[in-house]
Amino acid sequence: MSTGNRSIIAKVSAFVSGIFVCLQLHPGSAQPNEYAGEATALALEAQEYAGAIAIAAGRDPNPGSAIENAERAIGTARRALQLDNSVALGFSVLGIASRQIWRWEDARMAFEHAYELDPNDPGIAFNYGWFSSFNGDHEQAISIAQRSTAINPNSANAHRELGIAFAYAGNEAGASAALRQCIALDPSIGVCHIYLGFMQFRLGNDATAEASLREAERLFGEGLSPAAASSLAHAYAMTGLSGDAERLFERLDAMRDERVVGAGSWPLAFLAIGDESSAYEWLQRAVQKIENNEPDEGFFNLMIIKHNVQASPILERGRFVELRDRIGAN
Repeated sequence: MSTGNRSIIAKVSAFVSGIFVCLQLHPGSAQPNEYAGEATALALEAQEYAGAIAIAAGRDPNPGSAIENAERAIGTARRALQLDNSVALGFSVLGIASRQIWRWEDARMAFEHAYELDPNDPGIAFNYGWFSSFNGDHEQAISIAQRSTAINPNSANAHRELGIAFAYAGNEAGASAALRQCIALDPSIGVCHIYLGFMQFRLGNDATAEASLREAERLFGEGLSPAAASSLAHAYAMTGLSGDAERLFERLDAMRDERVVGAGSWPLAFLAIGDESSAYEWLQRAVQKIENNEPDEGFFNLMIIKHNVQASPILERGRFVELRDRIGAN
């Protein structure tokens, strides 16, 4: 990482630490309500910067632009919370930005505080729930998602979150039931199909898994991301569909001419075609980016790898476990 990027990361960390020190000293220090509108507007602006982190990571091989968007997101959220520290969105944005630059303890505190302020907000519950799964807090993730489905039983997204929480916890049956409910409510959500495919091949139901994976690929269409192409390729391989795994690998390889393919998007893809050595090499590169606090296009694939959601026996080998344990350990 360049000296400039290290300086930005240091400032970002100082921003977040300063906010929580302030809250500990003045837990009820929100300004009068006359500032609430301005604080909310700033939080929404910060949310746009946070969304731009992943976009930049997928477009620019230099991590500087993604890190700068993280700095803008955290700095703007900080201004919002200085005006009114009861704006839950401000904390949620802090969590998203900190998560993307691998400041996971900062992210945990921010998501937790956002959820304490507004547990009924679907977006806040979504972000805290998914992060809890990523962080290995599976009981908490399931509890958050179950609460969301109780509040919004007809929300496909709420059942998606519950399915994802069960999937990361290794509960294939619970995940399958929730994901099927998501699909029944909205069959266009590709993530539900792909995770249902993961769970079904883990249960040994290869025909059902294949149908789910093919439907996910159809729904992703031309908008298939590198991370999705990689995880689909590996899922096809795990289902015994080596030809489809190779086809998706070739599609991923062709994407390099058009956009950034993150280090985190290569390990599962190489495992899909049986190249363990290259998979390990790319996972080493991804872990180095993590430890340099650099955002990566393959973030969600790295979460699948960290928790071995697709139950790859290769990922259970010692040298891979050592790298998996370093994902998100900052």
